[in-house]
Amino acid sequence: MKFLMVFLGGGAGSVLRYALSLMAGGLGLRLPLATLLSNALASVSLVAAVVWLQKNNQAQSLYPFLLVIGFCGGLSTFSTFSWETFALWRSGHVSMAAMNVILNLLLAIGAVFWLMRLWSSGV
Repeated sequence: MKFLMVFLGGGAGSVLRYALSLMAGGLGLRLPLATLLSNALASVSLVAAVVWLQKNNQAQSLYPFLLVIGFCGGLSTFSTFSWETFALWRSGHVSMAAMNVILNLLLAIGAVFWLMRLWSSGV
């Protein structure tokens, strides 16, 4: 059953990642915006899932396999982020590659810190 939950969650996360790439692809930006959004959204989703699981005593249920491992794992795009950063650097867009790294780290980690502070304050 755990494998099924990971499979279903991963499929949903991957479909959302693909939808983001379709939406962002039409913007014509050099910066890989879809990957940036996917990584930030996966970080936010991970915090939301963990907080929900803890508050609802679901940490030992099948939900972590569906939400944390499956959905967030399918949505997060670290391998794509790495490849796109390398491609920017290789094509001579070194400043865009650096900006991609900085923005991904700031948004993803910043979202986790911000949401944890928000939820720990009782909101």
